[in-house]
Formats: sequence, structure tokens, C-alpha cells
Amino acid sequence: MSDVIVYIGGLSAAVSREGIDRSDVKLPGVQPEIVSMLASIGKPMVVCLVNGAPLSFNLTNIGGVIETWYGGQEAGSALADVLFGRYNPGGKLPLTFFDQSETLPSMTSYDFTASPGRTYRYYSGKPQWSFGYGLSYSTFRYNNVKAARSSSITACSNVTVSVSVTNTGTVDGDEVVQLYVTVPAQAVPVPRHSLQGFQRLHVEQGKTETATFELTPYQLSYADANGQRRVARGNYSLWIGGHLPSDQHAPGNVLRLNVEVQGQAASIDGRRRCKLVNG
Repeated sequence: MSDVIVYIGGLSAAVSREGIDRSDVKLPGVQPEIVSMLASIGKPMVVCLVNGAPLSFNLTNIGGVIETWYGGQEAGSALADVLFGRYNPGGKLPLTFFDQSETLPSMTSYDFTASPGRTYRYYSGKPQWSFGYGLSYSTFRYNNVKAARSSSITACSNVTVSVSVTNTGTVDGDEVVQLYVTVPAQAVPVPRHSLQGFQRLHVEQGKTETATFELTPYQLSYADANGQRRVARGNYSLWIGGHLPSDQHAPGNVLRLNVEVQGQAASIDGRRRCKLVNG
């Protein structure tokens, strides 16, 4: 009798590849029934996904999910190292895994802002897993977020921010620190969050490391109705943590720093040069 159930499944070139599109994000075929049946046995269960696109399924009684994507010849060895604890994973999702019950806009619509929105920048629903989400065998605590000089800047100034990351787990591990920006509300739709920096830190158990980011005016800008990049006056929210600020799976592990742009607004040209303007 086994102590743990490991299910390996997902997609293949037969159902998902260039030129073949899927109409939903569910596990194909009888896989949902197989996963539910195995999970009902009551033993610890891990689902290992082999896929090149987002998938969604019932997580009831499933202890963990490992996203392997499409690996090479050593994918099996790498997966075994993770399963048996020989390697501590630290990856984060580079896209949104939508919930299978969510109604999404038609793929023929290119309006990313139409409710509930497309991509992590505009999506307001509750996905199965958010962009930027990922766990490891370590846990991390964020504190001491601050701006290097002042939280008040001019529109053409860079802003440097830092945060301390402490490994509160029992093993050494890597954490991908993510920095998101929310710009003040404008006459045009602006992203809810926009990833503007990330760093992968190796943090030994019980130790603390510092991640530092320098944001340029371009990274604080938005596109107006004419496609011109602009830096507006007002309060900007900088979010620093291990995942998207709105991720319901890991609340509280993202810190917020408010930065105010004072004085004149600015425009950004095609070479990302900043110029102060009126208005």
C-alpha cells in the first residue's frame, strides 16, 4: 500500500499545440474524474501537471500541485528531486490560471479592460492561481519596505525602494520578490497592477536578505487615449512581495509603499526620455 498518491497528467500535442485551440481550461478527457476518484481515497495526494497552457480542476483533498510544464530528458529526475525534497522549488507562475467556472470574454475581443478583464493587469475575478503565485518548502516574511530618499518625487525622477526578506522556514530557499505598480486613476483605464521588477533571492534558513529596485519614470507611466506615455501627478501604490497583491491564496505577504508625484506631470517619448509638461 502506498503512503502518497502522485498523479501525473495534463496536456499533450494531441489536444493542445500550435494550430489547435481548446475551448476551455479543464483537464481534458476523463482526467477530472480520475483525479477526483484518487483524491477521495483519503491519502496525501500530489498532482504533477505536464502542460503548456493553463489548466483548472477540483482541488478538494489535493495536498499540492507541481507545475512541470513541458520538460526535457531530465524532467523526471528533476521532478523526483522536488517530490523527495532534494530540491526546494521557488518558481512563480508567468501567467494566470483561470478558474474553470469563470466566464471569460470571447477570444475575438481584444479589449483587455472589458469585465472581468484579461491578464493579471486588468482581471478582477478570482482565478484558480494568480500570475506570480508559487510556493516552496520554505516560508518568507517581508518587512521594512522603504524608499531610499523620499516618498515624494517629481515626475521625471527615479525612485529606489527596498524590502527585507526573512526565511522563516526550516530549510534554505529561493524567493522571487515582485514589485507591482498601481498608478492614480485616469480618464482612460489603467492596470490594476503592473509588474515592474522582480528579483530571485537565495535566503538561508533564519537569515534575512534585501531586495532593491530602482523605478524609472517610464515604469510609473501609463498610456493615454492617444497612446502617449505619461507620468501623472498623484499617489502611486508600490506593492512588494512574493505574489500579486490581490492573490487570495496568500493574503498578507505583500507590503505597500505610497509614493507621491508632485509638481508638473511628464510625457515619455519613444526613447523613454522624460519631459515635464503642464496638465
